[in-house]
Amino acid sequence: MRKLGTLLIVVGVLVLLAGVELGAPPAALATTPAPLPDRPTITPASMPAPTATDTPATDTSGGEPRREEPLGRITGTVIDRTTSAPAPGIPVAVGEVVVTTDENGNYDRNGLPAGSYRVALQLPPSRGEPAQGPITIPLSAGATVIQHLAFRSLLATPEVQATAATPTTAPVPTVLPNTGGTDGAPTVIPGLLLVLAGAGLHLAGRQR
Repeated sequence: MRKLGTLLIVVGVLVLLAGVELGAPPAALATTPAPLPDRPTITPASMPAPTATDTPATDTSGGEPRREEPLGRITGTVIDRTTSAPAPGIPVAVGEVVVTTDENGNYDRNGLPAGSYRVALQLPPSRGEPAQGPITIPLSAGATVIQHLAFRSLLATPEVQATAATPTTAPVPTVLPNTGGTDGAPTVIPGLLLVLAGAGLHLAGRQR
C-alpha cells in the first residue's frame, strides 16, 4: 500500500508539471515583434519633370492622327471679245462668293477647301452677255486652277451692229418749198421774181 501511494504521488507531480508546461505561452509568441524598417520615400524633386512633346491631333471618332488639308485657289482673267482686252470691274461668282476683276481683268479666290465650285460671270445687262455658261471646276486639296472667262460687250451684239451700220438721214422739212432740182426744171423763186418785176413795170407805165 505504501508503494501504491508513493506511485500516485509521483504521477500527480508529473501531471502537475505537464499542466504547467501546457498552460505557459510559447516563447515565440511571448516576444514582441521587431519593428519594420522605414521605407524610402520619393520626394517630388527626385521625380523627373514631364517634357512637352508635340503630338498630332487625333480624331476622336477613329483615334487616328488628324491632318488638315491644304487649301486651294481658283483664278483667271476675264476678256472682252469686243476689244480683245482684259475687262476690269467684272463680277465673277466663285461658289457662293462674288469677286470682282482688278484693273488687269484678273479675278482670284483662294483659301478654298477641296471640292467642286461653280464659276460664272455675273454681268449686268448694260455690260453685255457672257460668252460661256457656268463652269463647274473640281478643286483638289492645295491645287490652283486657272479658268479664263470671256464676254461680249454691247457693241458686239447684232442689234447694235445693225443700228451702227444704218446711216441716219436728216428729216426733210415739209413747210419750206423745194428750191432746187437736178432735172433742169425751172425753179419757183426765179419765176416769182419775174412776176413781181412785170407787175412793177406795168404800174409804172400807167402812172406816166
